[in-house]
Amino acid sequence: MIGKRFWILSVLVAVVWGGGVYVDDATAGVVPISTCMEINTSDSYELTQNLVHNGTTPPDGCLVVNVNNVTIDLKGFTISGQNEDSGIFSGANQLVVRNGTVRRFDFGVNTGGSNGRVEGITAVTNEGDGIRAGNDSIVTNSIGSGNSGQGIVCVQCIVSNNVASFNNGDGFELAFSNIFSNTAVGNIGDGFQVSCPSNLVGNFAFGNGLNLNSTNVSAPCKRSADNLF
Repeated sequence: MIGKRFWILSVLVAVVWGGGVYVDDATAGVVPISTCMEINTSDSYELTQNLVHNGTTPPDGCLVVNVNNVTIDLKGFTISGQNEDSGIFSGANQLVVRNGTVRRFDFGVNTGGSNGRVEGITAVTNEGDGIRAGNDSIVTNSIGSGNSGQGIVCVQCIVSNNVASFNNGDGFELAFSNIFSNTAVGNIGDGFQVSCPSNLVGNFAFGNGLNLNSTNVSAPCKRSADNLF
């Protein structure tokens, strides 16, 4: 009898303290996405499959974010379009988009709001820009490739560890930003088109129309010796 009571007490303690058998913190509160949709609630979302936008529903793009403080994890899946609208479209602030591929839209990721984050996104073969992030955002560990516009565009941002390659119009179009450890290779126009003042550290460009095109708007850019242009 004592042994049985001890076993019951042990199970209750495990439940109260969030034993892994009963609680999955990694997925608690995450909203699944299985179709193109408008997002009107601040929450965390994740894809459960590849998505294809039909060009009409919803208007403006496959995933249209209308509220602040949303996180979308593509979970390695792909969002595809018909060379119009945007894969992910938002004018809201604090949008986080991560971990997947967006292709064959007008704009792959098009976030007009501020203080967002784009990480681990591959934007390929879009008619316009691959990734267009809002002001004061972070763009990291992402790829823009084969886009007719720019690979990655951002103003007043932190842009780090990204690759813009293979026939983008320009690789990077950046202004007043901190630009660290990015690579631009084989773009038709500029590898890096930068409005100063910006800070460039550890970047590499090769085989572009012009590897670095910096415009002095109000003050010179700062360039460390480890940039290779």
